[in-house]
Amino acid sequence: MINELFLFSHNYRLSRTQVILGLAFAYFANHYTLSLEWRLMVMTGFCGGLSTFSTFSLEVMLSFQQQRCYHGFLEILIHVVSTLLVTYLGIVIYQLIQNR
Repeated sequence: MINELFLFSHNYRLSRTQVILGLAFAYFANHYTLSLEWRLMVMTGFCGGLSTFSTFSLEVMLSFQQQRCYHGFLEILIHVVSTLLVTYLGIVIYQLIQNR
């Protein structure tokens, strides 16, 4: 039960982070007031700090070590696809806000 709660809270945090990353990406693609260094710092530094890849890697490796390879590969697939979709959602939200 505790493990399921941890995975839920971890994935929820990643989803929020991906939306923030998508919003930042779309904003900086349309506004060049900040230098490239600042844009990269916000997108990879700030957003990267919110979603540590090391936790994801550890969870997948634990699945492999416990001989649950199917679970590990499924987690990789779900994680990659969902983060791409939610990042895209952030971009769409930004575009909708801009077009109002």
